[in-house]
Amino acid sequence: MSCSAPSGIPDSHAVSNRWNGIELRYTERRPGPGESWTRVLSKDTTVIIRLDQQGGVCEPRLRLDTPTISGRRDVGSFNWIPENQMIWCYAENVRCVRDLQLRFDRSAMETILGSDCNRLEVHEPLLMIYDTRVARCASVLADALAGDSRDDALYGESLTTALLVALHRAADGKSVVLPAEGLAPWQLRIAKDYLEEQSSSGISLTGLAKLVGLSQSRLARGFKASTGIAPYSWAMQARIRKAKALLTDIEMPLSVIALEVGFADQSHFTKAFKRGAGITPGEWRHTRKRGA
Repeated sequence: MSCSAPSGIPDSHAVSNRWNGIELRYTERRPGPGESWTRVLSKDTTVIIRLDQQGGVCEPRLRLDTPTISGRRDVGSFNWIPENQMIWCYAENVRCVRDLQLRFDRSAMETILGSDCNRLEVHEPLLMIYDTRVARCASVLADALAGDSRDDALYGESLTTALLVALHRAADGKSVVLPAEGLAPWQLRIAKDYLEEQSSSGISLTGLAKLVGLSQSRLARGFKASTGIAPYSWAMQARIRKAKALLTDIEMPLSVIALEVGFADQSHFTKAFKRGAGITPGEWRHTRKRGA
């Protein structure tokens, strides 16, 4: 990606990661008073989703000196820039702007989505497209990038897949509700076994999809239709169960248990355990000890 910001200020905060072969970047910028602009040009497809904006004018432009005509100016829009196409990101008197950016080879998107979506032919930039589902998925994914979940591949890949499905439908101009078709019994058995056995190690949605012969989008949708929860939630429940078993050993430090069940640190473990069990690991251990 080529960038040029003659009067702008560099990103004050940026976090990047790569999930599903998609390069993701969450940014918080403070352009400040006056005008600033950034040229966006890449050999890959680029999507920029506006999460938040404070003050001024901040918009995509096909030509730097020509404002974009749009009936809306609020946050929540996205810009789809096909490979080797260029736009300008223009800002004037903007205090702060938060974006989520995705870069990917279009063939990677087709592999992830499979038969859930037809091949998308977009040859010109799509600017300031509004879609509620895209905005919601982008916000959750940005939080995952900037928070404790950025090292959780299964969670990140699941969110990325959901966002790609929403983007595809919005860019295609179609709002299609796919049928809630469950997995075949053998596919569900393999998926559950994999999630249980690998819950404490690195689980990949890509690897799981290959095991059952489905696209990642079809797998995630079918698993939830069959079980009522997403693959990530199933794996998290397995982690919590394993953690409870280890917590019965009062000599084992919480930091060690966190690593044993696949969390990067004790803080992330405590937050996830409380979401799943309703109390912290320490409180759960104390309750079990008192009842013994």
